[in-house]
Amino acid sequence: MNYLFLLKRFDLWLLFGIVVALLIFAFQPVEDPIVADDPEEEVLSGTLQLPGVEKELQEEPPFEVKKVAVESTEQGQVVAVTLLARAETETPIPINEKTLRATTGDGLPVPRFFAPFQDEQSLLPGEESMITVRFWLAEASDSIWLDFQGARAKAVFPEES
Repeated sequence: MNYLFLLKRFDLWLLFGIVVALLIFAFQPVEDPIVADDPEEEVLSGTLQLPGVEKELQEEPPFEVKKVAVESTEQGQVVAVTLLARAETETPIPINEKTLRATTGDGLPVPRFFAPFQDEQSLLPGEESMITVRFWLAEASDSIWLDFQGARAKAVFPEES
């Protein structure tokens, strides 16, 4: 039986090309990334340093409170804080409970407001990003403290009219 008719089929040539490309990709040498001991802890403190790279101390804080909105409910308050922040690392910094902490004036932690369909926000490296974070306060207050990358700022609630 003559099998030369298989060479005329386009789908077989396409399959052969895909297999060859996958084999070439699979056997490429891999470069080792620079891995820190505990990158989450270093991102929290804002001291992520690459070997051989000296980082100067910043004069300006890594974030600034731009707007604070408070929505009162029967059970407490929902506080929406809009921040202008800059990531000084080369990787995006996720904004979560580990990287952005909120406390009351008494030092009690303020939990994040649960939003089931909201994706986790992150700061893009090397540029300023505007993010809005929502917190839940069970008891009425007039301000909260925000801690991010070793800096601290006070978010003062607007006066109710």
